Amino acid sequence: MASFSTAQPLSLPRHPTFSNPNQPTTNNERSRHTLSLIDRCSDIRQLKQIHAQMIRTGLFNDPFSASKIFSIAALSPFASLDYACKVFDQIPQPNSFSWNTLIRAYASGPDPVRSIWVFLDMLSESQCYPNKYTFPFLIKAAAEVSSLSLGR
Repeated sequence: MASFSTAQPLSLPRHPTFSNPNQPTTNNERSRHTLSLIDRCSDIRQLKQIHAQMIRTGLFNDPFSASKIFSIAALSPFASLDYACKVFDQIPQPNSFSWNTLIRAYASGPDPVRSIWVFLDMLSESQCYPNKYTFPFLIKAAAEVSSLSLGR
């Protein structure tokens, strides 16, 4: 039986479409309003609406904005790891915060070993380096799978 959300769609501001999709937006009132809506999302459908609006307006090209929507997609009570991975893949150059968020989401999820693979991807595919926030999530993943050697 299908379950439908009773949440109302969020009211998104109207933005002109940028001619250059790689052009970051300026931090104006409309951008702040769109970002404030992320914190008020109550389900994944609303988050997807905001994500689409951010892509359309170019706001998603801003690293802070992209990281914010990604962290909600990965760690909120209505998180969807599949959707979060799609959002992560759209981030042009994920920063350490985004990588750590993905590692944390997997470490807390049903497949904690996957967080180790994400960490290895971080080392080999990005120009980001682990920081003091990376390792607690990796240790948690190792503890979840009861692997002392993996934790070392």
